[in-house]
Amino acid sequence: FLRSSQNFDLIQFSTNMMWLLLVAAAVTCVASQSHWDGPCYLYPDQDAANPKKYSVEVPANCTDGTIAWDYPSGDLDVHLKIVGKSYSLCLVATPLTMLGSLREISGGVSKDVPLPTLGHPTCTDSLNGDTQFVVSSAKNQYYYTWVDFTVEIK
Repeated sequence: FLRSSQNFDLIQFSTNMMWLLLVAAAVTCVASQSHWDGPCYLYPDQDAANPKKYSVEVPANCTDGTIAWDYPSGDLDVHLKIVGKSYSLCLVATPLTMLGSLREISGGVSKDVPLPTLGHPTCTDSLNGDTQFVVSSAKNQYYYTWVDFTVEIK
């Protein structure tokens, strides 16, 4: 049996640990909320005339973020314009990135580029302050796919 002082110490320890876990959970939720609800967490818009065409405009003030594509199908146009600056836009794979193919549009010319893989992003350099990728969905239908992006001003 535990002596009453040992029992009290055990109860006090358990209470302290419970509070520590609750505080850690609250901090984690608050920290992640800014990412999930922030201006650089992007949801594509579906074209009203063509339900297989989506687009997302990366805000010029975002240096990194996430594109969350709900029920990905068809093509997603990813566009960024930063006037008067030279930069690179990179798509960065996550464990939840499931894409079919990727094209870079530069100066009106479309070119197939490799899909990003874990640890190997796919980047395009700006031309006259403009960058664009066209992402095609995977053949299989998924509930969601996420792809991160980074912007590096040169």
